[in-house]
Amino acid sequence: MEVVKIKSKDGVTSVDFRRPNGRDDEVVSFSSKDEPRKEFGKALAGLTNDLLALCELDKANARKGTEVISVSIGTKKDVRNFVISGRRQVEAGTFSLSSPLVHEREEETGANTIPTTTLKKIEKLIAEAVRFVNGERTQRDLFDGQEEAAEG
Repeated sequence: MEVVKIKSKDGVTSVDFRRPNGRDDEVVSFSSKDEPRKEFGKALAGLTNDLLALCELDKANARKGTEVISVSIGTKKDVRNFVISGRRQVEAGTFSLSSPLVHEREEETGANTIPTTTLKKIEKLIAEAVRFVNGERTQRDLFDGQEEAAEG
């Protein structure tokens, strides 16, 4: 499964992925209000410092109030490229924040190559997104509140 976008915002998790459809590929979007595994949330939140670094923002001051909400993944000439997006809460409200386009491998100029540590974090997030699509999500406690109902 080739994941092209991962997004988690306002209680909805979405994963867009490419799948074969005859001679062509199609992009399919899967969204659910089911809570993903805790590892998914940690992997997404783990990209916060990377987003701030790619945007050249001061991590010490900007981390508080910043949330990563999506990672977009594209491919050009067999080289993956990424954009990490988030939102930041400030006194005046909330604003969107996106990293510049970064590449998996060095381009001729050597510019905009994704740091290895960031790439590893994205790989972990992609693996969690595939698990999410395949049905591995946080297990809800089906018996929550049943004791109270039985006693009452």
